[in-house]
Amino acid sequence: EPEGVRSDFALGLHVPGVYSKVLDIQSCAIHFEGADEILTAARELALEHGLEPWDTRRHVGLLRHLVLRKGVNTGEILVYLVTSVEDAERVDPWAAELVRRCPQITTLVQGIHNRAAAVAIGEEERILHGPGVIHEILAGLTFTLEAHLAGDTWVVFQQEDPQAPELGRYTGALAASLLTVFGAAPERPRRFYCPLTKQPMSAGEAAQALTAFFAGLSRQHGGRRALFCVDHSLATAVLGGERFQAVKLGEMPALAVDSLQEMLDRPALAKKRSWQAMVAHGFAGSRG
Repeated sequence: EPEGVRSDFALGLHVPGVYSKVLDIQSCAIHFEGADEILTAARELALEHGLEPWDTRRHVGLLRHLVLRKGVNTGEILVYLVTSVEDAERVDPWAAELVRRCPQITTLVQGIHNRAAAVAIGEEERILHGPGVIHEILAGLTFTLEAHLAGDTWVVFQQEDPQAPELGRYTGALAASLLTVFGAAPERPRRFYCPLTKQPMSAGEAAQALTAFFAGLSRQHGGRRALFCVDHSLATAVLGGERFQAVKLGEMPALAVDSLQEMLDRPALAKKRSWQAMVAHGFAGSRG
Protein backbone atom coordinates (compact mmCIF):
# COMPACT_ATOMS: atom_id res chain seq x y z
CA GLU A 1 0.00 0.00 0.00
CA PRO A 2 1.20 3.57 -0.66
CA GLU A 3 2.25 5.82 2.18
CA GLY A 4 -0.45 7.88 3.84
CA VAL A 5 -3.19 5.27 3.55
CA ARG A 6 -5.38 5.09 6.64
CA SER A 7 -4.76 2.06 8.80
CA ASP A 8 -8.05 2.31 10.71
CA PHE A 9 -10.54 2.32 7.81
CA ALA A 10 -10.78 0.57 4.47
CA LEU A 11 -13.60 -0.06 2.02
CA GLY A 12 -12.71 -2.42 -0.78
CA LEU A 13 -11.67 -6.03 -1.24
CA HIS A 14 -10.09 -8.64 1.00
CA VAL A 15 -6.41 -9.23 0.40
CA PRO A 16 -6.11 -12.77 -1.05
CA GLY A 17 -5.33 -15.27 1.69
CA VAL A 18 -5.60 -12.70 4.51
CA TYR A 19 -9.08 -12.71 6.02
CA SER A 20 -8.34 -9.84 8.41
CA LYS A 21 -6.98 -7.37 5.84
CA VAL A 22 -9.10 -5.23 3.52
CA LEU A 23 -7.45 -3.28 0.70
CA ASP A 24 -8.97 0.17 0.34
CA ILE A 25 -9.85 0.78 -3.31
CA GLN A 26 -10.99 3.87 -5.19
CA SER A 27 -12.03 2.07 -8.36
CA CYS A 28 -12.90 -1.45 -9.50
CA ALA A 29 -12.76 -2.73 -13.07
CA ILE A 30 -15.24 -5.57 -12.59
CA HIS A 31 -18.28 -3.88 -11.09
CA PHE A 32 -20.95 -1.92 -12.95
CA GLU A 33 -20.45 1.57 -14.35
CA GLY A 34 -21.30 4.16 -11.72
CA ALA A 35 -20.44 1.95 -8.75
CA ASP A 36 -17.26 3.91 -8.04
CA GLU A 37 -19.30 7.03 -7.32
CA ILE A 38 -21.44 5.17 -4.78
CA LEU A 39 -18.39 3.53 -3.23
CA THR A 40 -16.64 6.88 -2.82
CA ALA A 41 -19.70 8.56 -1.29
CA ALA A 42 -20.27 5.63 1.09
CA ARG A 43 -16.67 5.83 2.30
CA GLU A 44 -16.68 9.61 2.74
CA LEU A 45 -19.98 9.59 4.62
CA ALA A 46 -18.92 6.74 6.89
CA LEU A 47 -15.88 8.74 7.92
CA GLU A 48 -17.89 11.96 8.31
CA HIS A 49 -20.45 10.21 10.51
CA GLY A 50 -17.82 8.39 12.55
CA LEU A 51 -19.03 4.90 11.65
CA GLU A 52 -16.29 2.48 12.65
CA PRO A 53 -15.44 -0.61 10.57
CA TRP A 54 -15.69 -4.15 11.91
CA ASP A 55 -12.52 -5.60 13.41
CA THR A 56 -12.39 -9.24 12.31
CA ARG A 57 -9.96 -10.18 15.09
CA ARG A 58 -11.53 -8.44 18.08
CA HIS A 59 -15.11 -8.71 16.76
CA VAL A 60 -15.98 -5.09 17.48
CA GLY A 61 -17.16 -2.26 15.24
CA LEU A 62 -20.25 -1.44 13.18
CA LEU A 63 -19.64 -1.61 9.41
CA ARG A 64 -19.09 -5.13 8.06
CA HIS A 65 -19.88 -5.31 4.33
CA LEU A 66 -21.15 -3.10 1.53
CA VAL A 67 -22.71 -4.90 -1.44
CA LEU A 68 -23.69 -3.15 -4.68
CA ARG A 69 -25.93 -4.77 -7.29
CA LYS A 70 -27.46 -3.48 -10.52
CA GLY A 71 -30.12 -4.89 -12.81
CA VAL A 72 -28.39 -4.89 -16.19
CA ASN A 73 -31.61 -4.54 -18.17
CA THR A 74 -33.62 -2.42 -15.71
CA GLY A 75 -30.88 -0.13 -14.42
CA GLU A 76 -32.14 -0.53 -10.84
CA ILE A 77 -29.42 -0.32 -8.17
CA LEU A 78 -29.35 -1.98 -4.74
CA VAL A 79 -27.05 -0.93 -1.91
CA TYR A 80 -26.89 -3.55 0.85
CA LEU A 81 -25.08 -2.53 4.04
CA VAL A 82 -24.25 -5.23 6.60
CA THR A 83 -23.69 -4.00 10.16
CA SER A 84 -23.07 -5.73 13.46
CA VAL A 85 -26.02 -4.05 15.20
CA GLU A 86 -29.00 -1.96 14.08
CA ASP A 87 -27.83 1.42 15.50
CA ALA A 88 -30.53 3.31 13.57
CA GLU A 89 -29.54 6.65 15.11
CA ARG A 90 -26.23 6.54 13.23
CA VAL A 91 -27.00 4.33 10.23
CA ASP A 92 -30.17 6.11 9.08
CA PRO A 93 -28.56 9.56 8.62
CA TRP A 94 -25.70 7.93 6.68
CA ALA A 95 -28.22 6.15 4.42
CA ALA A 96 -30.31 9.27 3.83
CA GLU A 97 -27.27 11.31 2.86
CA LEU A 98 -25.95 8.55 0.58
CA VAL A 99 -29.24 8.47 -1.33
CA ARG A 100 -29.23 12.27 -1.55
CA ARG A 101 -25.72 12.25 -3.03
CA CYS A 102 -26.42 9.26 -5.30
CA PRO A 103 -30.08 9.51 -6.39
CA GLN A 104 -29.54 6.68 -8.88
CA ILE A 105 -29.77 4.25 -5.93
CA THR A 106 -33.14 2.52 -6.29
CA THR A 107 -33.17 0.86 -2.89
CA LEU A 108 -30.99 0.64 0.21
CA VAL A 109 -31.23 -2.20 2.73
CA GLN A 110 -29.45 -2.73 6.04
CA GLY A 111 -28.66 -6.30 7.03
CA ILE A 112 -27.78 -6.97 10.65
CA HIS A 113 -25.34 -9.77 11.42
CA ASN A 114 -23.77 -9.95 14.88
CA ARG A 115 -22.02 -13.30 14.65
CA ALA A 116 -18.31 -13.78 14.08
CA ALA A 117 -18.65 -15.36 10.62
CA ALA A 118 -17.73 -12.95 7.83
CA VAL A 119 -20.80 -13.31 5.61
CA ALA A 120 -22.20 -10.47 3.53
CA ILE A 121 -25.83 -11.04 4.47
CA GLY A 122 -27.92 -10.11 7.50
CA GLU A 123 -30.02 -12.29 9.76
CA GLU A 124 -32.40 -9.34 10.11
CA GLU A 125 -33.05 -6.61 7.57
CA ARG A 126 -34.29 -3.03 7.51
CA ILE A 127 -35.37 -1.29 4.32
CA LEU A 128 -33.99 2.25 4.50
CA HIS A 129 -34.92 3.44 1.02
CA GLY A 130 -37.08 2.18 -1.83
CA PRO A 131 -38.88 -1.17 -2.10
CA GLY A 132 -36.06 -3.34 -0.71
CA VAL A 133 -35.55 -5.25 -3.97
CA ILE A 134 -34.40 -4.63 -7.52
CA HIS A 135 -35.71 -6.26 -10.66
CA GLU A 136 -34.16 -7.73 -13.75
CA ILE A 137 -35.65 -8.65 -17.10
CA LEU A 138 -34.72 -12.23 -17.84
CA ALA A 139 -34.63 -14.20 -21.06
CA GLY A 140 -33.85 -17.80 -21.68
CA LEU A 141 -35.12 -18.97 -18.28
CA THR A 142 -34.05 -22.35 -16.92
CA PHE A 143 -35.79 -23.70 -13.83
CA THR A 144 -37.66 -26.72 -12.50
CA LEU A 145 -40.65 -26.63 -10.16
CA GLU A 146 -41.95 -29.52 -8.07
CA ALA A 147 -45.67 -29.31 -7.21
CA HIS A 148 -47.50 -31.22 -4.46
CA LEU A 149 -51.27 -31.15 -3.90
CA ALA A 150 -51.98 -30.57 -0.21
CA GLY A 151 -55.71 -30.28 0.38
CA ASP A 152 -56.89 -27.40 -1.78
CA THR A 153 -53.41 -25.95 -2.22
CA TRP A 154 -50.67 -26.72 -4.70
CA VAL A 155 -47.42 -26.29 -2.76
CA VAL A 156 -44.66 -25.61 -5.27
CA PHE A 157 -40.92 -25.83 -4.68
CA GLN A 158 -38.11 -24.53 -6.86
CA GLN A 159 -35.34 -27.08 -7.30
CA GLU A 160 -31.96 -25.57 -6.44
CA ASP A 161 -30.48 -27.53 -9.35
CA PRO A 162 -32.92 -27.42 -12.29
CA GLN A 163 -31.12 -30.36 -13.95
CA ALA A 164 -31.38 -32.65 -10.91
CA PRO A 165 -34.07 -35.37 -10.85
CA GLU A 166 -35.50 -34.13 -7.54
CA LEU A 167 -34.98 -31.82 -4.59
CA GLY A 168 -31.72 -32.08 -2.69
CA ARG A 169 -31.30 -33.88 0.62
CA TYR A 170 -31.78 -30.85 2.86
CA THR A 171 -34.30 -28.97 0.75
CA GLY A 172 -36.29 -32.20 0.40
CA ALA A 173 -36.47 -32.60 4.17
CA LEU A 174 -37.58 -29.00 4.56
CA ALA A 175 -40.22 -29.45 1.87
CA ALA A 176 -41.63 -32.44 3.74
CA SER A 177 -41.84 -30.36 6.92
CA LEU A 178 -43.69 -27.58 5.12
CA LEU A 179 -46.17 -30.02 3.61
CA THR A 180 -47.11 -31.23 7.10
CA VAL A 181 -48.43 -27.70 7.75
CA PHE A 182 -51.06 -28.53 5.16
CA GLY A 183 -51.68 -31.98 6.59
CA ALA A 184 -49.97 -33.66 3.66
CA ALA A 185 -46.93 -35.82 3.03
CA PRO A 186 -44.57 -35.90 0.04
CA GLU A 187 -45.93 -38.11 -2.73
CA ARG A 188 -45.07 -38.37 -6.40
CA PRO A 189 -44.86 -34.71 -7.42
CA ARG A 190 -45.83 -33.08 -10.68
CA ARG A 191 -42.94 -31.21 -12.28
CA PHE A 192 -42.79 -28.21 -14.53
CA TYR A 193 -39.66 -27.84 -16.62
CA CYS A 194 -38.51 -24.64 -18.27
CA PRO A 195 -37.68 -24.60 -21.09
CA LEU A 196 -40.19 -27.17 -22.31
CA THR A 197 -38.02 -27.93 -25.35
CA LYS A 198 -34.43 -27.19 -26.31
CA GLN A 199 -35.50 -23.72 -27.41
CA PRO A 200 -35.02 -20.90 -24.83
CA MET A 201 -38.16 -19.45 -23.24
CA SER A 202 -38.65 -15.81 -22.34
CA ALA A 203 -40.23 -14.79 -19.06
CA GLY A 204 -43.55 -14.13 -20.81
CA GLU A 205 -43.54 -17.51 -22.52
CA ALA A 206 -42.64 -19.27 -19.27
CA ALA A 207 -45.42 -17.45 -17.41
CA GLN A 208 -47.96 -18.46 -20.06
CA ALA A 209 -46.83 -22.09 -19.99
CA LEU A 210 -46.88 -22.20 -16.18
CA THR A 211 -50.40 -20.77 -16.08
CA ALA A 212 -51.60 -23.44 -18.49
CA PHE A 213 -49.79 -26.14 -16.49
CA PHE A 214 -51.56 -25.30 -13.24
CA ALA A 215 -54.91 -24.79 -14.94
CA GLY A 216 -54.58 -28.35 -16.25
CA LEU A 217 -53.56 -29.70 -12.84
CA SER A 218 -56.53 -28.00 -11.23
CA ARG A 219 -58.97 -29.49 -13.72
CA GLN A 220 -57.55 -33.00 -13.38
CA HIS A 221 -56.68 -33.22 -9.70
CA GLY A 222 -58.32 -30.30 -7.93
CA GLY A 223 -56.61 -27.55 -5.97
CA ARG A 224 -57.81 -23.99 -6.10
CA ARG A 225 -54.67 -22.02 -5.19
CA ALA A 226 -50.86 -22.25 -5.35
CA LEU A 227 -48.11 -21.45 -2.87
CA PHE A 228 -44.71 -20.98 -4.53
CA CYS A 229 -41.42 -21.32 -2.62
CA VAL A 230 -39.18 -19.65 -5.17
CA ASP A 231 -36.45 -17.03 -5.34
CA HIS A 232 -37.20 -13.38 -6.03
CA SER A 233 -36.09 -13.27 -9.66
CA LEU A 234 -38.20 -16.26 -10.63
CA ALA A 235 -41.26 -14.93 -8.81
CA THR A 236 -41.16 -11.56 -10.55
CA ALA A 237 -40.37 -13.12 -13.93
CA VAL A 238 -43.13 -15.73 -14.15
CA LEU A 239 -45.72 -14.70 -11.55
CA GLY A 240 -45.71 -11.03 -12.43
CA GLY A 241 -45.61 -9.69 -8.88
CA GLU A 242 -43.60 -9.32 -5.72
CA ARG A 243 -43.09 -12.13 -3.27
CA PHE A 244 -45.16 -12.06 -0.05
CA GLN A 245 -48.04 -10.40 -1.93
CA ALA A 246 -51.08 -12.22 -3.33
CA VAL A 247 -51.11 -12.52 -7.12
CA LYS A 248 -53.14 -14.40 -9.75
CA LEU A 249 -51.81 -17.25 -11.88
CA GLY A 250 -54.48 -17.08 -14.53
CA GLU A 251 -57.65 -17.52 -12.46
CA MET A 252 -55.84 -19.23 -9.58
CA PRO A 253 -54.88 -17.23 -6.46
CA ALA A 254 -51.16 -17.55 -5.80
CA LEU A 255 -48.56 -16.45 -3.29
CA ALA A 256 -44.78 -16.58 -3.58
CA VAL A 257 -42.56 -16.82 -0.50
CA ASP A 258 -38.90 -17.59 0.12
CA SER A 259 -37.34 -20.57 -1.66
CA LEU A 260 -36.32 -23.64 0.29
CA GLN A 261 -32.67 -22.74 -0.19
CA GLU A 262 -33.24 -19.29 1.28
CA MET A 263 -35.00 -20.86 4.26
CA LEU A 264 -31.93 -23.00 4.83
CA ASP A 265 -29.47 -20.15 4.32
CA ARG A 266 -31.33 -17.59 6.44
CA PRO A 267 -33.80 -19.57 8.55
CA ALA A 268 -34.76 -16.87 11.07
CA LEU A 269 -35.50 -14.20 8.47
CA ALA A 270 -36.85 -16.31 5.59
CA LYS A 271 -39.13 -18.58 7.62
CA LYS A 272 -40.54 -15.70 9.64
CA ARG A 273 -41.44 -13.45 6.73
CA SER A 274 -42.73 -16.38 4.65
CA TRP A 275 -45.01 -17.57 7.45
CA GLN A 276 -46.28 -14.04 8.10
CA ALA A 277 -47.20 -13.69 4.42
CA MET A 278 -48.89 -17.11 4.41
CA VAL A 279 -51.03 -16.18 7.42
CA ALA A 280 -51.84 -12.70 6.09
CA HIS A 281 -53.05 -14.04 2.74
CA GLY A 282 -54.80 -17.19 3.94
CA PHE A 283 -52.15 -19.70 2.85
CA ALA A 284 -51.29 -21.00 6.32
CA GLY A 285 -52.65 -24.50 5.76
CA SER A 286 -54.60 -26.62 8.20
CA ARG A 287 -52.54 -25.37 11.15
CA GLY A 288 -52.78 -21.65 10.36
